[in-house]
Amino acid sequence: LPLTIWQRWYQGSGFDPVVDRQELETDRDHRTGQLTDAGTFNYSQNFKNQILPKIAVDRIHQGTNFYHSGFTYFQPGSGLYFLFHMPTADEELLDQLKAALRLLADDGIGGERSSGAGRFEATWHELPSEWDALVHQSIEQPSYALMSLFWDQPETCIQLVADPNARYQLKERGGWLSARSGRQLRRKSVRMFTEGSVFGQPPQGQLAIVTPKELQGKNHHPIYRSGVSLSLPVHL
Repeated sequence: LPLTIWQRWYQGSGFDPVVDRQELETDRDHRTGQLTDAGTFNYSQNFKNQILPKIAVDRIHQGTNFYHSGFTYFQPGSGLYFLFHMPTADEELLDQLKAALRLLADDGIGGERSSGAGRFEATWHELPSEWDALVHQSIEQPSYALMSLFWDQPETCIQLVADPNARYQLKERGGWLSARSGRQLRRKSVRMFTEGSVFGQPPQGQLAIVTPKELQGKNHHPIYRSGVSLSLPVHL
């Protein structure tokens, strides 16, 4: 959603069940109104997908395997971003975060990094005025909508969902990791609250330890999944 539409729906007058619904249900080529003017339906113009043919060569027998890989290219001026909140000033931690971003920018994120995919240019900005208005929105008796996945200890989650105004969905997150031995091991799965879930108080969250059983007690560092949350105040 464009920022202006999200703010109107969640912090302002809310979703218009007549005007907004009609615009959403209108054929794409004939849409007019606030949603269209804000660029709500132009998201797919920010990137393009391309399928490239590739060949894998067996290292032992030199046999070849033909396959295709999908690549996503962001248009100039587009890309990915995240919001970062630091409750207590810590210049050393901030410098480490910036250094990590520079390393990721050069190394790449995601798959096919050996083919040059996943590289990016990292830029750092102070909170823009339009975002500052959302983060520090003054709402009487606000609820809080998740902008990120969230995980915490069961007793904390039980307190959050006990609120009759809580609205949420759960998603199981798993995945794989490469151990030092080169083995591919499955991380422990955790059930997390999804983005868009709403609670009566701002959820904090924790890091979930998802170290595979095969690595526990073998002088291997713990494997974490971030359940630390970012939420914004909203009207119910």
